[in-house]
Amino acid sequence: MTTLTIESVSDLRWSDAAHETLTANIKFAEFEEPHPFGMSANTVVKYEHEAEFWQKANTGDYGVIAAFIPPTVEELRATMPSLTARQLRLGLVSNGISLSSVTATIGGMPAGPDKDKAQIEWEYASTFNRMHPLIATVAAALGLNDQQIDNMWLAAISL
Repeated sequence: MTTLTIESVSDLRWSDAAHETLTANIKFAEFEEPHPFGMSANTVVKYEHEAEFWQKANTGDYGVIAAFIPPTVEELRATMPSLTARQLRLGLVSNGISLSSVTATIGGMPAGPDKDKAQIEWEYASTFNRMHPLIATVAAALGLNDQQIDNMWLAAISL
């Protein structure tokens, strides 16, 4: 790949609290559409446009760098790794939650498509995402708060 020509930079922001990583959308002359671009102070520069971007961004040539906005708790939860069905079930059992209590919780849902979908997810899903509605529904029925779920989830990753 050759060096690209930077035409414009938008959405320039720090992507970490230490101000070591920048992200932006860059319009390169060689492409019709802007491209997302990220770079850190530790990036090994291979192309002139990388060095140009870092230097000009830090000297204000592209405008003020927007402040780092830490992710919300919900955004962090959304990035948690998926658990396999095995990990999820072992995590529940490790925390004193019987699989039969989960089955009973789903069985106690009002008849209808949501209950049917929940049963299918519980019985047949090979992976589970932290933000899946079934997780919140079952956790609430079992009296678990979000922090307890997060802690169990993170512990189950290594199971």
